[in-house]
Amino acid sequence: MVDHRGLPLAIMLSPEQASDKAAVAELLAAHPAPGDVVADRGDDARAILDLIAAHDGRGHIPTQRDRKVQRSVDPAIYHQRNLVEQFFNKLKHFRKITTR
Repeated sequence: MVDHRGLPLAIMLSPEQASDKAAVAELLAAHPAPGDVVADRGDDARAILDLIAAHDGRGHIPTQRDRKVQRSVDPAIYHQRNLVEQFFNKLKHFRKITTR
């Protein structure tokens, strides 16, 4: 989870095969007033949108193409998801840093 400047708010490690959807509840619990939550199409689930709304947030998640009812997402807000991708690129760049 990153803020509007791309700085980390919360980092959660999980097994590679674990779904991102499982971590949403824990990340939202750590930040009870998230504001705008932007995620990719893979996180489109009613349960996730309900969790975001329960924490007084607004979910900006495009609907999966196979849904009968499509939600519209503001392109300007959705473009901010790029900040998350940039943060992951920074982590990958410094992957040789080890912790003890």
